[in-house]
Amino acid sequence: MSEASAGTNREGMGSLTWKSVRDRFKKLIADRRRKNKNNLNASGIIEVRGEKEVLLDDLLLEIDEHEESKRIEKEDRNAKERRLMEAGRLIRAQALQRHTNSGSSRGLDSAGEGAVDDEEISANAERRKNTSKRRRVLCDSDGEEKVLMIQDMEARREAEKKRLDLESRRLELEQKREQRQQEASERLAKAEERKILIEERKIGVEERKAEIDIEKRKEAIKERSSLVSVLTALCRKLND
Repeated sequence: MSEASAGTNREGMGSLTWKSVRDRFKKLIADRRRKNKNNLNASGIIEVRGEKEVLLDDLLLEIDEHEESKRIEKEDRNAKERRLMEAGRLIRAQALQRHTNSGSSRGLDSAGEGAVDDEEISANAERRKNTSKRRRVLCDSDGEEKVLMIQDMEARREAEKKRLDLESRRLELEQKREQRQQEASERLAKAEERKILIEERKIGVEERKAEIDIEKRKEAIKERSSLVSVLTALCRKLND
């Protein structure tokens, strides 16, 4: 009989999969969340938590803290991507504007130099082109460096803000955990007090029962003694 039971247990353990274990864990967490919500909505109800409930509450706090950290990291990543896209758009717009202005100035300069010979025009145009390229490169570098500096400062401020928010959230969770542990300790202490009171009442009842039994035995002994005395007197009378 024991071998069959052991075989059944081994088969049950072997049939466990990661999905079944994960689903079971999710169900335990969901049931505990629902129970905590019901306890908060109910008034005047004191829950006595056991080791399982304490462990589930600690797991809930860890899960909430992990999800909060993931949410903040996602927000930081999205904000950084938005800043990069905005910086790229700004740099492209500035480069396009400089290119447009440079083309217009070159057109005006060429129209005013119609009397210069072709060789001089070509040389001047090449010099202006090279100068414009160098100026555009310098302007692009300066603009990009300024944008990157602004972006870095904004990122630092945003990261510091998120870090402070996360620290505040972590402290809040820690306070809630300590409060729950304190409440659990108080509930356990009250439960122990009630248990001791019940035991004292039981002891009192047992003592009372013992006293009643003693009284009953005394009455029985007294009645038996009286009966013996009567019977003894009756026997003497009959003998006389």
